[in-house]
Amino acid sequence: MNENGVITNIEQLTPERLTNIFKKKGFLSHGKVSKIIIKNSLETETSNYHFLDLNFSNDAQTESVSPEIYVTISKPNDLAKLLGEHEVNFYSIVAETMNEMPILTCYDAAFSEETGLSHIIIETLSKTHINLMDAPLPPLKIYCERAI
Repeated sequence: MNENGVITNIEQLTPERLTNIFKKKGFLSHGKVSKIIIKNSLETETSNYHFLDLNFSNDAQTESVSPEIYVTISKPNDLAKLLGEHEVNFYSIVAETMNEMPILTCYDAAFSEETGLSHIIIETLSKTHINLMDAPLPPLKIYCERAI
């Protein structure tokens, strides 16, 4: 993690750090994140993407926290800096004012002007969407019907 709080490596996202993020933003009033499980990771030219499952302590109030989250950690290049800054601004400024819109819950977003690095922690779409990369092609009939 750099001096501005930007996560630069997934190992920096510990259960303690995630608990603090959730509590600071009002998503977790009691309890804590007890375990983080990396379900899947993808790498692109601009970022590393991680799909995580979370376990919580028995006393955790988790109604407003998804047990599955998605973490984007940018890479140190010019395109990643541009995209990361815009995405962090969207989730930090625009999305917070759009209470009635169906926008993913953003648990944390940070950008460092100094380094150009950023991270975003959001809920996943796994409850309502499927990953077509893992699905057969053409898609099964049930997936086509759901899309209509």
